Amino acid sequence: MTEFVEALKQSHIAMYGDIKGNADYTSLVDDVQHQRFNELLEDAKQKGATITQCLPDGEGRKTPLYVATNLNPNMRICQEEIFGPLLPVHGYRDIDDVIEYITERPRPLACYLFSHDKELREHVLEQTHSGGVTINDWGWHVLNHSVPFGGVGNSGIGNYHGEEGFRELSHARSVLQMRGWFPIQLFSPPYGTWVQKLVVRVFVGKPDLSLNKRS
Repeated sequence: MTEFVEALKQSHIAMYGDIKGNADYTSLVDDVQHQRFNELLEDAKQKGATITQCLPDGEGRKTPLYVATNLNPNMRICQEEIFGPLLPVHGYRDIDDVIEYITERPRPLACYLFSHDKELREHVLEQTHSGGVTINDWGWHVLNHSVPFGGVGNSGIGNYHGEEGFRELSHARSVLQMRGWFPIQLFSPPYGTWVQKLVVRVFVGKPDLSLNKRS
């Protein structure tokens, strides 16, 4: 766990360096979200999480990446969408522990699986549900507009992008035009006319009453 957090921190530093005045680094969307983000962070600290700040604070709402470890289910960051640069990290010893953790909770919008082990990848994909999957990266299934994107279960219903999006965001209206020559009267009462009986005999056939006889 310690090695992972340190590697993640160094990658963040290598990508952005100082985020102050860095045009490649965005800010939280508004003051309300900035306040909520800080509340989530403080809630995790108060409930025992270990928080690693990967870079110094930027100006305004520019917030560096935080990594949270030593988590418990009572923390808000384990229950709510975060929408900010805060990554909760749960440790595991066996991949089936990960699968159990996922399946015990509402179905996620996405699954990002990092592994070059084909059997392990297939095992995870077969045993879990999610809106979409990107393997050995994140988010690319969303950016690819030729494949459907959407959630499943609590993470959403339906897909969009490409043809799937056209079908999802439109309504196919059925229009049936009856032709003048169509014998609609055959489907209207009174029933039992000789014409109706003939049609039933031709298209349905004579019923086999032998099945109703007792042996």
